[in-house]
Amino acid sequence: MNRPGATGLAPTGLVSRAAAALLAISLLAAGGSRPALASVAHRLPVQFTGKPRHFGDYYGLGTYIAQRYPKLAKPALSRVRSTGVNWVREEFTASDLHHHPHGPYHFKAYDRVIHREIRGGLHVLGLLDYNNTWLAGHDHTWMGHHDMANLINNFVKYVKAVVSHYRGKIFFWQVWNEPDLRQFWEPHPEASDYAHLLAAANKAIKHIDRRDRVLMAGPSGRDAHPFRYIRRVILNGGKFDIITIQPYATLPDAQLFSTVSRLKRWHKPVWFTEMGWAGQVGCGPCGRSGFQARRLATLYFISGLAGVDRVFWYDFRDDGVRPIFPDHFGLVEWNMAAKQAYVAYEVSLYFLNQSNLMGVDRLTSQLTLYEFQRHHRTFYVAWNDGPAWSVVNLVWKLHAVRALDTFGQQTSVSGKGILHLGLPPDAVQYIAGPHFAPPLSMPPGLPIPPGHTK
Repeated sequence: MNRPGATGLAPTGLVSRAAAALLAISLLAAGGSRPALASVAHRLPVQFTGKPRHFGDYYGLGTYIAQRYPKLAKPALSRVRSTGVNWVREEFTASDLHHHPHGPYHFKAYDRVIHREIRGGLHVLGLLDYNNTWLAGHDHTWMGHHDMANLINNFVKYVKAVVSHYRGKIFFWQVWNEPDLRQFWEPHPEASDYAHLLAAANKAIKHIDRRDRVLMAGPSGRDAHPFRYIRRVILNGGKFDIITIQPYATLPDAQLFSTVSRLKRWHKPVWFTEMGWAGQVGCGPCGRSGFQARRLATLYFISGLAGVDRVFWYDFRDDGVRPIFPDHFGLVEWNMAAKQAYVAYEVSLYFLNQSNLMGVDRLTSQLTLYEFQRHHRTFYVAWNDGPAWSVVNLVWKLHAVRALDTFGQQTSVSGKGILHLGLPPDAVQYIAGPHFAPPLSMPPGLPIPPGHTK
C-alpha cells in the first residue's frame, strides 16, 4: 500500500534491523504552540518497509559569483565549499560578456572565478541567457516573434562563443531562464519560439562537444500551466537532455511528488534549477530566517524522496540590504555572514547527499519515519508533513541516539529506553548516533560596504 510521504518506496516486506529497537510509540498532535509531553499510552509496532534507493549528489547552489561579484570570489567560494556542495550554477548573460552581437568577448573576470571553482572540485552548470541583439540597448529587450529567426541566429553565435571558450571545463548548459515569462518575448511568450531557440542552441553545443548536456529552461513559479508549456516546447521540436522546472511555492510539501511524477513522463533526468524562499530579520515580507531554514531542509528531503537529480538553491548570497522580498533569498547576508539557512543547508547535505534510503514507516497521520544509511552507518529522518505540531515518544532499546533539529541542535536523546520527538509543522528532524557530527559553521561577515549585487 502506498503511503503519503513514502513516494518511490514499493512495499516489499523488508523489515529493518532497527525495528527491534523501536518497540512502541505514543503520540500527541496539536496546533499552534508545542504541547506538553504525553505519557506512553498507545503501543504500535514500528516496521520499516520499502525497496532501498540511492539519493545521488543532488545538492546545488546558485552562486552567480562570476557575473555579480567576481572580486569577492575567494571568500565567497570558501563559504560555498564549507557547505560540502559539489555543484554551482553560474550565469552567462550576453550583455555582460560583450556589447554588440559582433563585438569582442570579455571573459577575463569570469575565467578567474570559473577556473577557481573547477580547481576546487566544483561542477558548474552554465546558464546562457537573454537577448543578444540589444534592441533599445538592453539585453532583456523582448524577443520579437516577427524577427525570431534573426534573433535565434544571434543567440546561437553567442552560445557558440561561450561554450567553445569553456570547452572541457563546463559540461552542463541551461538555455535561457524562465522562458515562459512575458518580459522576454514580444508580443507574448510562445513555446514554439523557445523550442526553435532551444533546438538551435542544442545543435550548436553538441557540435562543440558531444559530452555536453543541455538543459531545457523550466517554467517559472508564476506559470499557472507549466506542464502545458513544457509539452508544447517538446511538440515543437525542442531538443535537450535534462528537463527542469523552478517550482517556487509558498511551502515545500507533498505537491512536489506530483510535479516530479509528471515531469518524469518525458523520461529525462529532472532538475530544479532554482528553488528558494526569502528570510531576513527586519524584512517584513520575507519571513523569519528560521522559517527559511526549515523550508530549505524540507525541500531537499522531499526532493530526494521524489527522485529529483539535482536541486539548486536560489541563491547563495543576498542580493542587497533593502527590506524587500527579492533581496533576501541567500544562505549568507550581503556581507557574506552566514544566516540560519546556511547551517540548515550544511546539516541537510551532510546527512542526505549520497545516502541510501532503506525503509519507511508512517507512524501517524502526519508523521513519517525514514531509515537511511550513509557510509554503512544508520540514521533516521522524521518528517512532519502536517499543519500542526507532532509529538511522539519512541521506546528505543538499541544504540544511543539523539534527535537534531534543522540547525543540527540536539532536541532530545534516547534515555531510559525512550526517545522523545517534537516536530513543528512541515519540518524534518535527524536522528543519529553520537558518531554523526554535522558541520555547524557560521562564517562571519566581511568588512565591506552595503550595496546591491546585481
